[in-house]
Amino acid sequence: MGAAPKLARLAAHEETLTGTTGYMSPSKAALRPAVHENAAGDLTAARRVLSYASEALNTLSASLDDDFTRAIGMILAAKGRVIVSGMGKSGHVARKTAATLSSTGTPAYFIHPAEASHGDMGAITRADVLLLLSWGGETAELSALLTYAKRYRIPVIGIGSSTYGITLNGAAQQNQSEVFRWAWDNTLTYNKSFGLHSLNVVVGTSALQENLSFSYEYGTGFASNNVQTLNSASSQLALNTTRYAWSTNSYFGRLTYAYNDKYLLTATLRADGSSRVGTNNRWGTFPAVSAGWQISKESFMENVNWVQNLKLRAGWGATGNLPPYTMLYPSYSLYSTGYPYGFSSSSPVPGTVPASQFGNVDLKWESARQTNIGFDAGLVDNRVTLSADYYYKKVHNMIFTQQLPLTTGGKTEAVNLPGYDVNKGFEYNIDAAIIKHKDFDWSVSWNMSFNNNKMSGMDTSISYQTGGVEVGGSKTNIYTGIIKNGYSLGTFWGYKVLGIDQSSGNYVYSDNPQSLGSALPKYTFGFTNNFRYKEFTLSILIDGVHGNKVYNETRMETEPLTGYTNESSEVLHRWEHTGDKTNVPTALGNGTTNTAAAAKLQNQIASNYVEDGSFIRFRNLTLGYDFKPALIKTIGLSSLHLYATAQNLFIITHYKGYYPELNGFGSGTNNQAANAGSASSLMALGVDNGTYPAAKTFTVGLNVSL
Repeated sequence: MGAAPKLARLAAHEETLTGTTGYMSPSKAALRPAVHENAAGDLTAARRVLSYASEALNTLSASLDDDFTRAIGMILAAKGRVIVSGMGKSGHVARKTAATLSSTGTPAYFIHPAEASHGDMGAITRADVLLLLSWGGETAELSALLTYAKRYRIPVIGIGSSTYGITLNGAAQQNQSEVFRWAWDNTLTYNKSFGLHSLNVVVGTSALQENLSFSYEYGTGFASNNVQTLNSASSQLALNTTRYAWSTNSYFGRLTYAYNDKYLLTATLRADGSSRVGTNNRWGTFPAVSAGWQISKESFMENVNWVQNLKLRAGWGATGNLPPYTMLYPSYSLYSTGYPYGFSSSSPVPGTVPASQFGNVDLKWESARQTNIGFDAGLVDNRVTLSADYYYKKVHNMIFTQQLPLTTGGKTEAVNLPGYDVNKGFEYNIDAAIIKHKDFDWSVSWNMSFNNNKMSGMDTSISYQTGGVEVGGSKTNIYTGIIKNGYSLGTFWGYKVLGIDQSSGNYVYSDNPQSLGSALPKYTFGFTNNFRYKEFTLSILIDGVHGNKVYNETRMETEPLTGYTNESSEVLHRWEHTGDKTNVPTALGNGTTNTAAAAKLQNQIASNYVEDGSFIRFRNLTLGYDFKPALIKTIGLSSLHLYATAQNLFIITHYKGYYPELNGFGSGTNNQAANAGSASSLMALGVDNGTYPAAKTFTVGLNVSL
């Protein structure tokens, strides 16, 4: 365990160890006498470290002098691996401290807190103690580093005025949430058959309401670990409660008619109302109609023995879609509590300030209208089945959360985009029982889908940005995508890299931004094989996509070729000399003549970060064994199946990131968007901003039937 147990023993009787934070502050406790005796020589070294620190930061007070001495004394007495960290002036002290500790024989290493935000914290996971210096108010920047230390249960010694939790004598928070939903559905059905005709009619209503409530409580200043509830907090008590509600109400009807079970017709109509659209457009009407012809039941098919089923079908219908779940009151401009206001001699009254949303009472339901033509077939005693469809889908009144100028006093407004989102394509599925034998079966299933997407009917002079990302802790969105007439959703928009200038080693960019490809694939596919040999079964599933692009925003963080953070090994292939053949530019130092080029690597969307997202994946492998009935009957079982499953075994791709199947903004329904595409949205596809890869999973199990 290294030095961690020693540090725990040192602090065993110190009241400054709080379970709520897990940090130690040497300023409020003295080391035990035995430690002083054993570490007398070490404290001399501590003074040596302090002299370097004081030289670097002359503003150290006498109390911090004592804190620093005690902290170094504890570290040297423990004789373990030390990580020292700090930012700004504190970072300068931390570097000096790590170097001086190393010179005394203590394994000490400096880590910049920014490295925690990139997940590059392999060093800290092997540390015995973290010494954290903070005099500059860098609480937010240090939070990721403290999270790592807590995750790996590494003791933290904090020195300074702003290290979170250390000077607070513990901090705690409690979050509670409750969702209450009720639904009430009523249907009335009428069935009637007369001769070769059959009729089915369904009418009904549906109502739903959801109430959501949340509370947040926070407090600091805990006397001890004995009471770990917020009633023992002595200061900085905070309370916040939130409540939401939304509802829908629907009326619907469906008529189904069949003649001789050969000619089929279905018509539906539904009217939906919701509180989640504009008050002037609460209701939306969505009709649909479909027809089918069972060709295989016609008299002219009686002698076609190899066709068991053949059905032609066509349909048209409209479906409705609501704004994203993050926007439950799009009609209303929202307000937040502000400072109290005093008028004349009257007492101050509570104030309000505009919040993040402007209301839109005219917001309409988003509606997708789709035409579909297809057929189903069963051939060769239904050993081969085939289903194929051509579709044309046009989305009207797309709901989009538009970013507003700050001069409006608000931030966003839900609007219906002009124009249409058009999808058209072809998809099919084939199932075949290739071999059917007493001891051996082999069946396959293959499906494939082709899709073409394009925005149409929009004003060509207007475009909307989507897929905002924050790079390098800038807190300012850089938008990766665009919604523009004539281009597909998921289109990346930026500058094309034309090559590397051999005189400077910097990228050469196109003069104007342009389309850098789309995150939507040209086609997707899946392929399943099922085998059976006697009592053994084997199932293999392979799937993949082709033709889509991925914006690897992670590389903007890990390949900036400037600054102090660790970078990926890709930068080892950077341009260094005239004539070097590489697609990685030169290293760019801060404050040099390359400052402008360095800035572009982290604040300009460009093709060097756009990669091919195509892949083929070995998704599932399942091996099973069915025990013979005669064997398991003796133990009172009717069936017993043993199986082993492996998921996501491997993937074949040219993508440089962890995993090509991703969406940094989730996957919304239809075209929902929030915060200009920064929340779940199909308008902000294919951005990898640290998406976690799919895990390989291995499972062994039994299915038992009595």
